[in-house]
Amino acid sequence: SWRSTLDTQWGNDTLAVRANGLMQRNKGWRDGVYENREGVHVAASYKVGPNTQIRAEHESLETRALIYQTTYSDNASYWDGKTTNDTNGTIAGPNNFGLELFGGNAYHVFSFTSPGAGVLDWRTSYRTRGTGFAIKPEGRSDIANAPRLPSREFNLGPIDSNQVRQLGTHVLSLDHRISADWFAQLAYFRMDHDAEAKNTESRATDYRVDVNRLLPNGQTNPKFGQKFADIDQQIQYQDNRVEDVRFLTTYKFEWAKAFDLKQRFSAIGGFRPERFEMWQRRMRRVDNPLVPLVTDARNIVRYRVYWDEPLKYAVGNQPPSVPGATFKYADIGFGSKEHKDLGYAQVVSNSTFFGDRVSILAGMRRDMLKRRIIQQYTNDPITGYSIYGGFDPSIKANRPGYEQNEKISVSSSNLGGVLYVLPWLGLQANYSENFGLPTSGVNKYDGGAFTPPKGKGSDLGVKVSLAQNKLYAVFTRYESS
Repeated sequence: SWRSTLDTQWGNDTLAVRANGLMQRNKGWRDGVYENREGVHVAASYKVGPNTQIRAEHESLETRALIYQTTYSDNASYWDGKTTNDTNGTIAGPNNFGLELFGGNAYHVFSFTSPGAGVLDWRTSYRTRGTGFAIKPEGRSDIANAPRLPSREFNLGPIDSNQVRQLGTHVLSLDHRISADWFAQLAYFRMDHDAEAKNTESRATDYRVDVNRLLPNGQTNPKFGQKFADIDQQIQYQDNRVEDVRFLTTYKFEWAKAFDLKQRFSAIGGFRPERFEMWQRRMRRVDNPLVPLVTDARNIVRYRVYWDEPLKYAVGNQPPSVPGATFKYADIGFGSKEHKDLGYAQVVSNSTFFGDRVSILAGMRRDMLKRRIIQQYTNDPITGYSIYGGFDPSIKANRPGYEQNEKISVSSSNLGGVLYVLPWLGLQANYSENFGLPTSGVNKYDGGAFTPPKGKGSDLGVKVSLAQNKLYAVFTRYESS
């Protein structure tokens, strides 16, 4: 692992520029795990006049990392350790020996260790059973015949289950000092965050023993007796963009006759549009004339990896090769497209008295949100593809293609104070209200959207300081709801 940074700057009386760069190659403690980062940050400030300046910033960061499995499931501890399927025949009462069929439905698998055999249907073959509990490197005394991880650092793979995250921020602001006591700022901010599994985000999660001496086509199984896991190809994409246009102004003054008052008022207002989009897709056959339902087991192909060859194979984002069949990443998982337009206004007052021995902070805020969202709420019963829509209040049900619309307004306030009874003894009290913006996800039982969660909190405290504040203690009582 290594990390390299660059920091340089240049400036004169009117213009200043600073640039930072980052390159990092980090290896994790698990086998094959890495996280590589590359980033750049540039900031500039231009002084238009004695009281006015323009500031701009740009930052970009790209992170590439391996998606790895942290736990593996035991599906072998029930096996008696000796019963196997030697002839591709039928085993009577397989549960008595800790075995089971792969299933009554089709179970297509491509094994990297038998590429010449192509995709085989393992439905009439057998696999071991277990508790499904997590496997530990040292084993488990609470489970009979519990398997162990080969090492604490073990990582089965695949080697290409990587994720790319890209973060970009842009800031532009105009600062102007109207007078010595009056300041104003107009600012623009934008953040883009993309996360995508470029190849596959699927990981091998299972621990089973291959008890089939023959492959389903009758050929000798080269991995008979070895541990294995099957992988279903899946990818996910997320994109989040937030913009903010904000105006801020602050005015301060002092009035000694009014108990040595020092007063500061601030007003903030702005508009913040936000967009969020995500989807999940799985590799499925999409042209099966006999079975149009892409989620049907007959349209699924899994990849098999064995525990004696960890981190050897790449599942990739390419479809399996089946003559006469077309496989693609099908839109059958959850997806959402959400737009939020938030307008907000806030005023804040900060007052101090008696030589700063008393401080009072108060504020009020008003938020007005317009939200539009369309998301996957079910799958088509014929094709299996995701159906996007929303809850239509006029029919009190979800409707395909319907975009939910919400308008929400929330007011909140806060009030706090500090009183220094003595230089070393202070009393404090605070009250605040808060709320959270609604996000994409499941709706209520009636299909409608949830209202923003609200909360409030208060605290009372005492601060005692000694030895010129080198030693102090704070006692506080909090309440929140």
